[in-house]
Amino acid sequence: MRKLFLTIALALTAVAVWGQQKPEDKDWAKFYRYEAQNRPMKNRPVAVLMGDSITDGWAKQDGAWLWHRLLVGRGISGQTTAEMLVRFRADVIELGPEYVVILAGINDIARNNGFIRLKNVNKNIISMVELAQAHGIKPILCTLLPAHEIGWRKWLGDPRPQIDSLNTMIRTYAAENGIPLVDYHTAMKDDEGAMKEEYRKDAVHPNLAGYKVMEEVLLGVLDKARDAVPAGEYYILTPPAPKTPKVNGAKVYGARPKAPFLYRIPATGERPMRFSADGLPKGLTLNPETGIITGSVRKAGTWKVTLRAENALGRSERELRIVIGDKICLTPPLGWNSWNVWGNSVSQEKVLASARAMVSSGLADCGWTYINIDDGWQGIRGGKYNAILPNGKFYDMNALSEQIHAMGLKFGIYSGPWVGTYAGHIGSSADYADGTYDLIKKGLVDEYYKLDRSRADRSSVRYFGPYSFAAADAKQWAEWGVDYLKYDWYPNDVPHTREMAEALHATGRDIVLSLSNTAPYAQASSWEELSQAWRTTDDIRDNWVSMSTIGFYKQAAWARYCGPGHWPDADMLVVGKVGWGPNVRPTRLTADEQYTHISLWALLSSPLLIGCEMADMDAFTVGLLSNTEVLDVNQDPLGIQGMPVEMDDKHAVYLKPLEDGSVALGLFNLTTSPLRLGFKPRALGIEGNLILRDLWRQKDLAAIGTTDRWEATVPGHGVLLLTLRSE
Repeated sequence: MRKLFLTIALALTAVAVWGQQKPEDKDWAKFYRYEAQNRPMKNRPVAVLMGDSITDGWAKQDGAWLWHRLLVGRGISGQTTAEMLVRFRADVIELGPEYVVILAGINDIARNNGFIRLKNVNKNIISMVELAQAHGIKPILCTLLPAHEIGWRKWLGDPRPQIDSLNTMIRTYAAENGIPLVDYHTAMKDDEGAMKEEYRKDAVHPNLAGYKVMEEVLLGVLDKARDAVPAGEYYILTPPAPKTPKVNGAKVYGARPKAPFLYRIPATGERPMRFSADGLPKGLTLNPETGIITGSVRKAGTWKVTLRAENALGRSERELRIVIGDKICLTPPLGWNSWNVWGNSVSQEKVLASARAMVSSGLADCGWTYINIDDGWQGIRGGKYNAILPNGKFYDMNALSEQIHAMGLKFGIYSGPWVGTYAGHIGSSADYADGTYDLIKKGLVDEYYKLDRSRADRSSVRYFGPYSFAAADAKQWAEWGVDYLKYDWYPNDVPHTREMAEALHATGRDIVLSLSNTAPYAQASSWEELSQAWRTTDDIRDNWVSMSTIGFYKQAAWARYCGPGHWPDADMLVVGKVGWGPNVRPTRLTADEQYTHISLWALLSSPLLIGCEMADMDAFTVGLLSNTEVLDVNQDPLGIQGMPVEMDDKHAVYLKPLEDGSVALGLFNLTTSPLRLGFKPRALGIEGNLILRDLWRQKDLAAIGTTDRWEATVPGHGVLLLTLRSE
């Protein structure tokens, strides 16, 4: 009888304790953990990472990496596959991602919810796969990370045999069913099947270095899977350029006294075409066959020049103000940079092919000018200046420069003040007075003098050397005919910026100094004084979150420093075929997102640097980049940065005053569904009878009065780019 009473008492006590628990303590699968984050999800994730403490720790250790790639972590510490299966609808299905990445099983092996056979763990994982597929979500499976013990249950013994067995089941199922597999285990194990010491926080969990390895492995699989998805429908808005001549380009151009002058008259129309100019300053000559103006002007001043282009079908003219003075880069640079497409696999052949494509595609006829080599060209120091010389991928820098200039284009190059650059080549400071470097002396580089990542981490060379060669490098670049320098390190600082600015100026050549990356706002006045452009952010990626966050949320504070000769740079364009080398693929931005990208950067007066494979542009990409009315907004001589006059979580309206008295207006849809957007001119501070023009379609839409409201439907993540001018 005493046993019966004791049993009843214990049962009642358990019920009482259960009743006193908080609601979340009764939530076995822990739905409460992500309930708040799941509710306001505005953008469709690329992938949800479903998992346990390893996935949970990822978001804590390197959440910015996940966020920039539109990856959502849904890991909960200690969870088994059964718990994940229960919350799969709330934390995966209802978020509607393209993919779900499932990393699970270690807590089942640890018996966190009691004993379970491995075949049933695998069945739980398969159930998650089938749930995802039933809802149009593509599954990606992961092998378990290596582990040699389970710290919280050491009495279970060595888990390696069970990890290997479950991984075999996962690999087999993935292979038989055509499901992508992320093999973390192979990438992170040592010779004994444990996690490599440099990758682990403890026997089971990775440290930041381990997560970096996981990021690389996951991104490779995810990129490959997404590349297999057919691109959405692209539609071309830009009308074809007429066969009759049309002179394009900026209306103002700056150079310094006595500096070499190079300007190609941008003109669309059927060739052959002849060019002429009235009012050129003394010292400049025009080639009437090519439209290329060269020479130098000794005295400061402003000249109003009339540029003309003529073919068998007609004639066109446009005024260009040539300003010889202290400032260069009077409009934002228009050009191409190698990084977003080729990364470190850039070569002389690829750069020259890009220059030729800029001409053959007609982009040069619309005003695109710069051909810029990013990281990857550097070899060792030498020559008469003991400057950085090219590696074997660039066999004749003088010849490359001459070929680019012969097309009327300009030539850009890359460096940084650290001992090593981001890619692991030498920079503009050195370890020793003779211009030598420890990374080379120790044999840590490959055949192209790039740091071998299997021998040393690239971060190990990101420091300022005791010996600066900024002046020597500037002299060499000037001798090669360089017109643009991207100078890259973080954080940008004033002393190194001033040193390079003065070194470039001392050469007597007009070389644009463009700083990268994420320039500190506190020194904004110094960037305005010393450079012609400065990056306001870290690297852009080709997805909506990255592009829209940079464009809509990170530029407004810089507006007061934007203007002729000094441009806040929102980063290079991610349209067309990109890839960061050596393989290229179509951008992951939709057609509408690409129209938004170009429209927003044009309104912001940001430098426009194409980052795609120029020699393989489709008609959509050419149309996107060759709309001269859109480019005119970017190149407007006032150089005012467009600003939002309306903005919420669904839409934004940007306004930019233009030199001719008109205003450019961008109506942006920030949601994924079509929206009706509109405005009244008076609400924007605009009075009078007005003509509304669609710049992408290059046609007038309506005549509206001050108090009239005009509306149109804007596609999801799309834009209407307009001008309002007096009737």
